Amino acid sequence: MSSFAFSYPAPSQRTDYVLANDTFWQQQVFPQLAPFPVNFSGAVQRYVPGQVAADVWLQQPLRPGVVEAPLIFYPVGFPADRNGDLISLRLPTLMDPQGHFTFDGAPGGTAFRLYRNGQKIADYSSGYLLIGVASDLATYRMELDVNAGNATWTDFSQRSHTAWTFQSKQTAGPEALPLVLVDLDLALDAQNRAARRREFAIGLRPRHQVSARSRSMTARRGAQRRSRGSPTRSGRPPPTSRLRQTLPSGRFASRRPMRMAIASTRTCCALSRSPRAPILRSPRIRPSRG
Repeated sequence: MSSFAFSYPAPSQRTDYVLANDTFWQQQVFPQLAPFPVNFSGAVQRYVPGQVAADVWLQQPLRPGVVEAPLIFYPVGFPADRNGDLISLRLPTLMDPQGHFTFDGAPGGTAFRLYRNGQKIADYSSGYLLIGVASDLATYRMELDVNAGNATWTDFSQRSHTAWTFQSKQTAGPEALPLVLVDLDLALDAQNRAARRREFAIGLRPRHQVSARSRSMTARRGAQRRSRGSPTRSGRPPPTSRLRQTLPSGRFASRRPMRMAIASTRTCCALSRSPRAPILRSPRIRPSRG
């Protein structure tokens, strides 16, 4: 497991050439470092030789959701599920349409409530909790309010109210809760702006979360066995893939430089408040001969 870092302004677009086959990649973006870090995480990815992929970060709107992308040590993400009489929730406070998520985008501004047959049974300061419930069939309602009005890292998506109503009873094992999720599709530019026109299409696609039982494991623990840049068994340089990254943004779109780190298993990106922060170019990936 290794990592490296560089800085660049946002919004911007870049192309990364990454190792393919048995190298796993994950990227993280920090739109803010101080007074508290705000960390958006992406899925663990593995590419095939010659593959070209694209990714867009922090496109609006941001809202709570369910993590369904594979992560390190969590190949099915963080499904909202029930196991017996325990409901397990790890709901991000903010998630962009591409599934990049954070739990810490609005410290002190998150309120979670869980109701059973109309009676409140949980009141918590985040959507990250494990709660025991009664065994019989009941109607549940989950509410998650996020107030990022005091956030200095974005002008967008500062308040949201999300509510799910569903029925559930005791299960024999882990089962995904029947939550309805909504995928959003908005035609926005790198500044998160819509074109000026009389009509603007908002794409909405409601669906259920992917069940943890139906997910196939594409990553497993200990899969990062070959370090970045090491040759293959045949002695030839490892194959590469091309990944195009786009970072639209909010308030910091054109004024604040970003610091970013890319790893063979993890990538971090962080917002620097200093206007003189150096802008470092992505280092070239060269296979090691030793």
